[in-house]
Amino acid sequence: MYRIGRELGSLAAALSGLDSIVFTAGVGENAVKVREEVCRNAAWLGVKLDPAANAKGGPCISRDRSHVTAWVLPTNEELMIARHTLRVLGLAQGKDEKELAAAA
Repeated sequence: MYRIGRELGSLAAALSGLDSIVFTAGVGENAVKVREEVCRNAAWLGVKLDPAANAKGGPCISRDRSHVTAWVLPTNEELMIARHTLRVLGLAQGKDEKELAAAA
């Protein structure tokens, strides 16, 4: 948790604040307690967690008046890898982007 907090602080400083925090992938989508602790530790940034929404898995897990919103967004890494692979193979074979999108 320390490292997540450190990175959020670094990002907030570099970006002059944050609009949203997004939780994705295995831990982000499935670890209610991790999201709860990250949001609690990020309260200084303006994150206000909605515990009921967090328990349900979102998609929005912050309260209505949260200065920084928090979201749980599903990902599909395998699909993206397949699409990128098709694109690379298709470009190597001279196919255009529309043909590749239709194949994916």
